[in-house]
Amino acid sequence: GFPLDEDKTKSIAILRDRLIDGLIDSIPCAILNGSREDRICNNVNVSFDGIEARALLEWLDERYISASAGSACSSRQLEPSRILTAVGFPPKRALGSVRFSLSKDTSREEIDATIDFVSQGVSILRQH
Repeated sequence: GFPLDEDKTKSIAILRDRLIDGLIDSIPCAILNGSREDRICNNVNVSFDGIEARALLEWLDERYISASAGSACSSRQLEPSRILTAVGFPPKRALGSVRFSLSKDTSREEIDATIDFVSQGVSILRQH
């Protein structure tokens, strides 16, 4: 759990950045929500153009990848994240946004598998 020591915080941030880079580099029209530099060590929120987050979350859940739509305090809502729409995101972009949270136990292999599965899922959903 948190709080974490500085070394563990840095190692989580390295994995977070690997996830960000992998998603942005492998998925056309994927957009990081929020600042690249000014974010907590264990949070990634990305919008995927042309899909609804709920469909991707179901696809990922079948592959044992947990993620969320919306903010941490309202992840059960079916509407776009109030936080993302409040900062000016169009509802369609907010509806395609997925939040990933890393833990102190997240491994590099899990990050790489997540990148692969998200890329596959977005590609499949965009075709339908």
